[in-house]
Amino acid sequence: GQAFVAGSVDISSKTTAADKKSVYENVIKTALEEDGNSPLISRKAVTVDGRAWEEIVSKEGKSGSSINRLLQTDSHIYVIAVASRTGTPTADTAKKYFDSFELTK
Repeated sequence: GQAFVAGSVDISSKTTAADKKSVYENVIKTALEEDGNSPLISRKAVTVDGRAWEEIVSKEGKSGSSINRLLQTDSHIYVIAVASRTGTPTADTAKKYFDSFELTK
């Protein structure tokens, strides 16, 4: 009962900083909070290979949770997540999945 997700949102290089922040928060609201129906449990900064990701833990279904990492660059918002509807994904599972990604730009 676990799910693994990776995705990205393209952002125009002409987008203002304020609009980028708005898009980022909209991604969180829509994808992680499921339009406000799944409350966020925690948010913290995580540095991986010199990049500042945000790690967000949120409720998933009635008794589960998801661990999500988001990174905003000038042209993208990257989202990677591991989720379980029946509990919390283990730290080892999340680490193995998150460590399988490498940004090349």
